[in-house]
Amino acid sequence: MKALAESAFVSTGHLPSPERLQELVTEAHERYRTSAEGSNSNVYPALARVPSQLFGVATSLAPGSTAEAKWQLIHDGLSRFAGRTLALNGDVYASASETNHRNQSMARLLQSYGRIYSDPSEATDLYTRQCS
Repeated sequence: MKALAESAFVSTGHLPSPERLQELVTEAHERYRTSAEGSNSNVYPALARVPSQLFGVATSLAPGSTAEAKWQLIHDGLSRFAGRTLALNGDVYASASETNHRNQSMARLLQSYGRIYSDPSEATDLYTRQCS
């Protein structure tokens, strides 16, 4: 995706405007929505059962003074992108939370290098929720 390659927004602390972000998400969706390559992750049993034609986007460095405030910002933003209030898939979240040892380990590794900017457990939980 040329537009994404032209600008470095990932983990820089600088976000594009809401309009530009919408353009980038729309461009990514249009480009990949018909792709049938790959398969669902089977790391979490419940995730393996999610319809594979769904399209998802993941955010980083969410602002907020508490984990709940960060989650609310993420949830509200993803719901606006979807044009409706999204529901957390409790089965996927519970399954992932119980088995996401690799993600927890990666978060702690990033912490040891000073490359994660919140509590690793909080970051992993927010990531798990937004994926669910």
